Amino acid sequence: MQLRGTAQMFLPARELLCDNLGKPYYGGWFPAPSLYFEVAGVYNFPFASLSIYGNYTDSTSRKWGCGISFGLFFLAPKFL
Repeated sequence: MQLRGTAQMFLPARELLCDNLGKPYYGGWFPAPSLYFEVAGVYNFPFASLSIYGNYTDSTSRKWGCGISFGLFFLAPKFL
C-alpha cells in the first residue's frame, strides 16, 4: 500500500477570455496561476494496481474531485 501526494501549478503565458458576444480574445500576460493538489492511496497486486484518489483545483467551478482507478499490467514481448 502506498500513499502518494502531488502538488502542481500552471501559469499560462496569456489567458484566453470571451467577450459579451462570445468572441474570444487574449487577456494580459501571465495571469494568476492555477493550483492542483491530489492525494492517492495505491495498492499493487501482482497483476494490477488499484488507486483511490481525491483532488482539488482552484481553476474550475467544481473544486473537488475523487475517483477509483484500476490498471492491469501486461508484459510485452521483446521488440528485437
